[in-house]
Amino acid sequence: GEWAVIRRFSGKFLTQRTPKRNTVLHVLAQSCDSADAVRHILARYCCLLMAKNARGETALHLAARKGHSGVVRALIDYSKQNKRCWFCACFVDRCKRMLRMTNVDGNTALHEAVKNNFYEVAKLLVQEDPEFRYRPNHAVETPLYLAVEKGYRDIADLILKTCKSPSYLGPGHKTALHAAAIWDLPGKIGRAHV
Repeated sequence: GEWAVIRRFSGKFLTQRTPKRNTVLHVLAQSCDSADAVRHILARYCCLLMAKNARGETALHLAARKGHSGVVRALIDYSKQNKRCWFCACFVDRCKRMLRMTNVDGNTALHEAVKNNFYEVAKLLVQEDPEFRYRPNHAVETPLYLAVEKGYRDIADLILKTCKSPSYLGPGHKTALHAAAIWDLPGKIGRAHV
């Protein structure tokens, strides 16, 4: 995560990939929580922001999965800057685009944060795009359903309070309320949105 070391190899960041098609930004996002290194890399190679690996994951997916809130914040902040990239035709509203991107499993970065119980990362993600109705992944699980099914009450409460229209779907035509009843999760989850 030290930029002085990374800079020595920065000449080929756009073309260098691991066997799993990870860029240097992917590797950094999953290995450490160095927001400074992320900012330096993106300042020179903004195309890496939306780059996908072999599993269709961006650096945001990997940082969310590992709970690296500093990297998540740096990626979000950079995505909101109104800069155009000549190489990748970035959109002005690329923050929402990045937050809504799914991997080969249909997971957004929020799915990844919830699955791994990273409250601070989930909070950053839902506060940036509270209007988005998160669709179920390929296992038919929405972030809210995952939070309830896994018993992560604080994340479920966060989604219910922050998202304007949270999706409740789960596998087998169940909803988050079914999961709460099955797992006997009384309290805010069961009573708040019956």
